[in-house]
Order: sequence, then structure tokens, then C-alpha cells
Amino acid sequence: MFMNLFRSRSSFPLRSPWNSPLFVRDTYKKCLKVIDSCENLEHIKSTEKYIGNFLTMHSEYLGLGQYETDEFILKSYGRLKEILTEKRNNLDG
Repeated sequence: MFMNLFRSRSSFPLRSPWNSPLFVRDTYKKCLKVIDSCENLEHIKSTEKYIGNFLTMHSEYLGLGQYETDEFILKSYGRLKEILTEKRNNLDG
């Protein structure tokens, strides 16, 4: 049901809540909290998947494994990856 609603959202008269700047901000903050809570390398691996879900959630699926998103989401994703790399380096040594 969710996927059908998502695919037809362009014909749906209301704006999708997933495109809201407040939703993007809140999911970004949640990613930061997840990164901050990492205590070992297993947590880091799971957090990498979580950050990948951040990008997928705020992107549009075009088909054949391709997604499209705007510049702001890509910069946010890149920053999250940098913060996670810093966290991994702090845990390693």
C-alpha cells in the first residue's frame, strides 16, 4: 500500500511529508544521534546502513537501481559519511 501511494504521489494533490524540510532536518539529526551512540565497529556497520537509508528515503527511485535527489540531500549525506569516518577513526585508535 505504501509503495502504491509513493509511486502515485505526483498525481496526489497534497505535498508528500517526506519532502518537508522539517522532516529532512529531523532525520538528519536522528542520524547524528545514531552516529554519536556508536560504541564499537558493529555499531559503525549498522550506522552505515542507516545513513544509506537516509539517502534512499530522501531520493526518488527511477528504476534499475537508480535514484535521483537534490544537491542539499547529497551534501547532507556526504557530511554524515564524514562524521561517521571520524567516529570510526576515534574508535580504532
